[in-house]
Amino acid sequence: MANEELEALKPALAVIPASDVKTAVNVQSEIIRFTSLTQTADENIDVLTKAGLNPVNVSNLKSGIPAMSSAEALWEMSFGANDSHAQWAAKSDSAFSLRRTLRRDLKHACHDHPELLKVISAMERGQTNDGMLLELGELAQFGAEHTDLLAAIGFDNSKIDTAKSLSSELTAVYANHHLNRGGDQGARDLRDRAFTYCTKSADEICRYGKYAFAEDQNMLAKFTKGWSHNTKSHGKQDDNQTPPPAKT
Repeated sequence: MANEELEALKPALAVIPASDVKTAVNVQSEIIRFTSLTQTADENIDVLTKAGLNPVNVSNLKSGIPAMSSAEALWEMSFGANDSHAQWAAKSDSAFSLRRTLRRDLKHACHDHPELLKVISAMERGQTNDGMLLELGELAQFGAEHTDLLAAIGFDNSKIDTAKSLSSELTAVYANHHLNRGGDQGARDLRDRAFTYCTKSADEICRYGKYAFAEDQNMLAKFTKGWSHNTKSHGKQDDNQTPPPAKT
C-alpha cells in the first residue's frame, strides 16, 4: 500500500521547487510526529475547519506518511550492503553522548580557570557528524593534558581512553561511510520531497491548531510540537497571529 501511495504522489512531488525541498534529520521520528498530528486533527476536525483549516491538508498528510515511509525504505535500500553504514549507526549515538558528557565534565573541572573554559568553548563544533568527531578527539586530548583538574572532581579517566578510541575508530568508519553513502540520489531526492510534502500539510494543520486552541494549553502543545519543526525555514511565529485565509 505504501508503494502505491508513493507512486500516486510522484506527480505532486515532482513539481515541488528544488529550493523548497527539505531534508528530514530522522525520518522515523517525523513519521511518528506526523501520524500523531493526523490523529489529533481527526479528533478535532470540526474545530479546526471552523477556524479555517482546509481538511484536504489532513488528507494529504495521511497519504503522504506511507509514501514518505516507502521513499525512506527505497533510500536505505540504495545503500546496499555497507558495513560502515551499520557500524556508524551502531556507535555514533554513543559518541555524541560521550562528547556531551566530556564537555560538561571538563567545564566543571575548569570552572575556576576562565582561560581553559575559553579553550573548551572554542572546541565546540555543533551537531554535524564530522564536527562531533573532531570535538570528541580534541576533548579527549584536552582531558589527558589536565588530569589533575579532573581528579579533583572524581572524574573517571577511562572516559578519556574511550573517547580517544571511539573518535579514532569512528573517524575511519565515517570516512568510509561518507564515501560510500551516495546510494541512489534519485531515491534520496524522492524521500526529501515526500517529507517536504508532508511538512507543508503539517505546518498548515499546526498553524490553525495553534489559532483554534490558543487558550487550551494541553491542546496547544500538540500543535506546537509539530509547528516548531520548521522554525528555521519559516522564521519565528507569533503565537497570537491570525491565520491566513483557508485554502480552497
